[in-house]
Order: sequence, then C-alpha cells, then structure tokens
Amino acid sequence: MELPLEIPQDILDARRFDRIYLSGQTLERGDTGDLKRPEKKTRGLIIDLRYYPSQDFVDFIFKYILPNSTIKVAQYTYPLLTLPGVFVVGNQTYRVSDNDKYNAPIVVLVNEGNQSAAETSVQVIQCNPNTQTIGSQSAGANGNISEFILPRGILGAFSGLGWYYPDGWVVNRQGVKIDHEIRPTLEGIRDGRDEMLEAALRLIEEKTEEE
Repeated sequence: MELPLEIPQDILDARRFDRIYLSGQTLERGDTGDLKRPEKKTRGLIIDLRYYPSQDFVDFIFKYILPNSTIKVAQYTYPLLTLPGVFVVGNQTYRVSDNDKYNAPIVVLVNEGNQSAAETSVQVIQCNPNTQTIGSQSAGANGNISEFILPRGILGAFSGLGWYYPDGWVVNRQGVKIDHEIRPTLEGIRDGRDEMLEAALRLIEEKTEEE
C-alpha cells in the first residue's frame, strides 16, 4: 500500500513494523488493497483525521471499520419551530456492510483540524472496540450548517444541530472523546517531528507486545 503522506523512514518502516498509515484527507479508491485481504496481517492501523476526510475514506470506514453489530453511532437534537423551546432527539444510524472488519489495533489522530464530518468519522471508528483516539481537542463543530445574513450582506453560519455520543457526551464545543491527550512540543516542532504519530506507533507496539 502506498502511504498518502511522506513519513520519515526511521519512524515508519512498513517492512519492519508491518503497520498501515492512512490519511483521511487523501485516501482514494485503490489505496486500501492490503486491508481488504484477510491473509495480509498487519500489526495495527493509524488513521490520521487531523484533516477533513474524503468521501472515499468515509465509504471505507463504513465498509471495513464499523462493526456489523453497531446499532447507532450518534444522537442529535434539533428545535421544533412550531413549539419554541422544544427539541426533538434523533439517532444517527448507518447501513453496515456485512463483510470482514479490520481486527487489529487502530489509533486515530485528532486535533483542531478535525471538525464536522471528520468528527462523525471519528465516532464511527470509535465503535470498533480495537480503537484508541489520541491528540488534542477537535473543533466541536458538528451538525448541519445553518446560515444567516447580517446587515451589509455579511454571511454567518452556526451548527444547527446538537450533536452527541449515544451515552449523551456533547460533541458541540467539547469535541470528540480522546483516550490520550497528545500535543506538539516546542522541541518537537523545532526538530520537525510529528509527536502524535510517534505516540500512535508506540501505542501499537505496546498493544501488540501485550498480545
């Protein structure tokens, strides 16, 4: 599999570590051949969602990551305009593909660049019990886009839905759930390192050593 982003060889050597790195931003059809072959065993999958995902990536996680037993991924609320102050609760569900799912450790990378559909993508991936999410707070800007016009033709917008995990965790303003908070350091930035990716590699190493 070709890696969508350039990663230093001393950090990620596919022959040595046998792990796969996917960028949700650049994934295109045909990039996931190794994951579709059950005989191709990998030690872990790192999914970089510090960007807005492509549609091909969204299709991929529904097909190969979301467990077949998933009932609902998220909940949302919206105002009932005919009864001011009343909000309706809905469940966000998706049609699950009935095929083999990826069953090795998965680490998802997030930061403030993760917003809207990218946050929903994280929630979908987190339904897979092998998933850990690391990074810093996502944008917390999920839900539909409700636009309005201010004086002088200035266009404004806000999230018109309340967006939640099935257990009630609010995504709006808080962002997605994170298992391990990882932030860049001044030293790492000076050295040109991706400390979040390094942490993801360590987590997979630790997980596979335990097994």
